[in-house]
Amino acid sequence: GYGKTEISKQISKSMDITLFRFDMSEYQERHTLTKLIGSPVGYSGYEQNPGTLITAIRENPNCVILLDEIEKGHPDIVTVMLQIMDNAMITSSSGISVDCQGVVLIMTTNLDAESSSKNRIGFGESSKAVQSDVEFNKFFSPEFRNRLDAIITFSQLSKQAIHDITVKFLDELSDKIEKLGAEFYYDDNV
Repeated sequence: GYGKTEISKQISKSMDITLFRFDMSEYQERHTLTKLIGSPVGYSGYEQNPGTLITAIRENPNCVILLDEIEKGHPDIVTVMLQIMDNAMITSSSGISVDCQGVVLIMTTNLDAESSSKNRIGFGESSKAVQSDVEFNKFFSPEFRNRLDAIITFSQLSKQAIHDITVKFLDELSDKIEKLGAEFYYDDNV
């Protein structure tokens, strides 16, 4: 509800490059890392599947990679991301190296989202940012944090922003339906 994933979609759209979204809740166990970078040499089928992340970058060297809710993934995934952030390269478990110079890597997190969304009494804006930094610094290692180009903190969307977004998507839906030869009407109550 903050717009983190949507901004990744818009970056992809505006750059006219493919977006690959990986939901890190699907990669919580250590063995799920093989889905991203392939099985190690010697395992059945390692030659056929270098991993979804490796395949995505090989087939689309200029792309946006979104690792949604990175904190939910296994810690080894963060270690693999260090390869991309360090050398603009990633190596599969079977030794295939892929150039990542054209990759826009975006990682979202909801660390401290619950406590920062609570209404607080008083002048608490700066303490919210400090608390978010504490949570972020506690979770991610210094070598990971130091390789990030930017950390962008999102605030809750205002009612006006939600309204504007809703109208945008309804207009897009209307255009799609119109191309099919039908009409789509809605009023402000929607």
